[in-house]
Amino acid sequence: MDVTSEDKSNLEELSIIERFKKSSPFRNIMKYCVVIFDGQSEEDVEVVPESWITNENKQCYWPGHLSASGISTAVNRGHSYEETWEIHGIAEFFGPYDNPIDARKKARREAERKSDATTDTEGPRKRKLPSRFLGVLPMKFKQGKTTNSCSATHPSYPPKLQPRDKVGTSFLTQSVVVQQSANVSHPASLPPANSIITTTGDTFEKSVLASLSVLKMRMKSMEESHALMLEQLRSINQNAAGRRSLKTVSFPVKTLKDLDELEKQIASNSDVYEEVANALDCLGGNN
Repeated sequence: MDVTSEDKSNLEELSIIERFKKSSPFRNIMKYCVVIFDGQSEEDVEVVPESWITNENKQCYWPGHLSASGISTAVNRGHSYEETWEIHGIAEFFGPYDNPIDARKKARREAERKSDATTDTEGPRKRKLPSRFLGVLPMKFKQGKTTNSCSATHPSYPPKLQPRDKVGTSFLTQSVVVQQSANVSHPASLPPANSIITTTGDTFEKSVLASLSVLKMRMKSMEESHALMLEQLRSINQNAAGRRSLKTVSFPVKTLKDLDELEKQIASNSDVYEEVANALDCLGGNN
């Protein structure tokens, strides 16, 4: 089975979150849930720690006074709720999940499901074409339909352009051709653009709002993931900086005699060996 770049990204984020949970004092109770707040729009599909949900999964604490980055940090770290936070009713509840990656996948599916529900029209629903067929099959269908309509109706051809020698004559000829083309009736012509906008304006607006909702959810998920990775990188850099300092030996080695003495210390003293190994490990390298 082929592994896509999105799957690799999800695996990397999941590994970072697992390392964060192992180092957290709340590693045994950190669970995540997906909630849809009661009376809100389809945009309010949120991922929250399980500890924020109360009253038998009917209400949820929410830090509405925080910024978007503050809310992301509170969710990722599993902060405990405060009594001063907002309390919202829960319309739907899903979970719990072991990590926020799985919870966000579920939240994204629920947002897309609610978006599809808002764009439904009367009549049977049509199955969507797979993404690999987009741009191929519809073009062939349009070509075939155009060929059939042309063979059935035989529309008249526009008049030929007359040879023009001067600029003024060319403009006059073009205006005449445009007027003649406007007077020709084409049985297979499309309805005016203003009528299309009038009849499908509501559906188009709902479709745009649904697409914006899905994009907002995906951008929010990316921001939360980036914030979590930034916290992990800062923690790793701080730990590495603390481990680089050497107490028993000094670098750099300036002479061969100093190098021989360092080799003897490493071979005879396990503490010195471990200290040097940790210092070199922080420097990185191919091996």
